[in-house]
Amino acid sequence: MPLTATGPATPDPRPVVNVHIEHTGVDHRSSRHRVALGSVVNLTVASDAAGRVSIADLGLTTEIGGGTGRVQFTALVTGSHAVVLTPGNVELAVLEVT
Repeated sequence: MPLTATGPATPDPRPVVNVHIEHTGVDHRSSRHRVALGSVVNLTVASDAAGRVSIADLGLTTEIGGGTGRVQFTALVTGSHAVVLTPGNVELAVLEVT
């Protein structure tokens, strides 16, 4: 039986969506990002405030210490998912997974 390539040398066939959010704390307006179901999402949030970024619907969080936080996940749940910075419950963005 012939062997097939696996591991790091095999490219991941899933599409990748890079979402970068800048938060300076001054009149931040929430942005919307469309994401295809099954895509790998690289979410990066840069902020001048310390806190925690979360996507509660998906059970994802990352700490930001007045710098940058990053979360990578596969979009497996359809719907609109808010990206929120706490404290303050600031909605940074909404990811629309379809």
